[in-house]
Amino acid sequence: MIIRKVPGDMDGLSAGRVLAKQLYMEELPELFEAGKVRCLPLGKKLTATTPVRRGSTILVMTDKSADDCSLLPEIAYEDEEFLVYNKPQGMYCIHDTDVGANLYRYAAQRMEEQGLYDVDMLRVPYVCNLLDKDMGGLVIVAKDQILFENMLEALKERRIKRAYRAIVTGEPEQEALLYGYMERGKGLGKPAMQAQMNRNARPAALKYRLIERREELALIEIEPLSNYRQQIPLQLAQAGLPVLGDKQYGNAKMNKKYTVYTPALWAHRIVFETGKNNSMEYLNGKVIEGSTSHMPGIGYFTEREEPLLRVEPLNEKQIRQAAKLALDSFQTHVAPGYSKQGVQVFRDFAKPAKLLKAAEEQALQMYGCFGPEGMAGMAACKPDGHISMLFVQTAWQRRGAGTLLMDALRQDAEEAGVLRLTVNAAPDSVVFYEKCGFTILSEEMEQDGIRFIPMEQILQ
Repeated sequence: MIIRKVPGDMDGLSAGRVLAKQLYMEELPELFEAGKVRCLPLGKKLTATTPVRRGSTILVMTDKSADDCSLLPEIAYEDEEFLVYNKPQGMYCIHDTDVGANLYRYAAQRMEEQGLYDVDMLRVPYVCNLLDKDMGGLVIVAKDQILFENMLEALKERRIKRAYRAIVTGEPEQEALLYGYMERGKGLGKPAMQAQMNRNARPAALKYRLIERREELALIEIEPLSNYRQQIPLQLAQAGLPVLGDKQYGNAKMNKKYTVYTPALWAHRIVFETGKNNSMEYLNGKVIEGSTSHMPGIGYFTEREEPLLRVEPLNEKQIRQAAKLALDSFQTHVAPGYSKQGVQVFRDFAKPAKLLKAAEEQALQMYGCFGPEGMAGMAACKPDGHISMLFVQTAWQRRGAGTLLMDALRQDAEEAGVLRLTVNAAPDSVVFYEKCGFTILSEEMEQDGIRFIPMEQILQ
């Protein structure tokens, strides 16, 4: 059983959209249809399209726990040496039990799938910058111990800079520098900011700039000049700018007024200023940004209408982006149910060079679905109407991107005189294809480690 409250910035949205922004549950449409999603306290059944009001409580009747349905971490960057995850709130970076979502386990699984995980060679994930469970944002994960140590040194020397976004109440200036002395809490006590230095305090400073104001709320960007746990919410609160949703240092009255229940604080940018003549020189000047679409309260600063999506054929550069999107989505949603052989077969098929060659030879027609933040999904279809790939980024699933891609493939096929579309659907994607009008041709099959269910749609 899972209970979720509707935040203030989601007031009036459909129950389906509210839950999709808070949970990852592939079976959610079936739970709505079975009447297992209800609004408390009266227990009224909700459909996916039922509007819900701020502060109301949604009950999802399932055997799963909230930890089992955490939003998936998104990969913001990856190369052979390290990767950067955009961690959702509610997920531990590292946890010493098997309970609860754990970023370390996602990283270990990915390295195993890539054939990189080797305990004897110390080729295991190393989390470089820990974020609290209740903070979302970018987390660097090194793939070996040497790079991990180099990353830690660069973070300590501020050659790797991190920027945060926060929603605060109060009256922020256009730009400001906050400084003081952060004193450790005694026992179970909370840390505190002091005006004077003492033996238990350390210098703490941060810069912020105002991005936007909306009535009593302000969206700001923060650059810490020191990095201590709880420093940002504590120092902002000390300056009369409590973070919305923060229970420790925040304003309880404002939290209740805007019905935001977790800290509106997100680590959203990493800037590498690693310099030259060192092992990380190749990263010098690189900027990595993560989406803040799941940041609590961000709906107060964005338009409520669903962003417009468009579908168009892909050029050479976009095909390379589509290959990465397909591989990332495959690794997250499909690969866990495949054998190592099946995973490798797909990875070989989806290499950018192979897709580019197939597109040049007109063996594949490739499309991308684009939103305001870039490519949301991709699809590839053969001239005979066989759909080779259709993948949508996690953040865009169940928001129309897959349907738009399917419409484009169907229109292209009909114009070419193709009589039917076919697809070897991954078992977990059968429901999607059925909703698009496909029917199952036979039971599940396996070829070269790839599990699939043959499906078809007859075109008029």
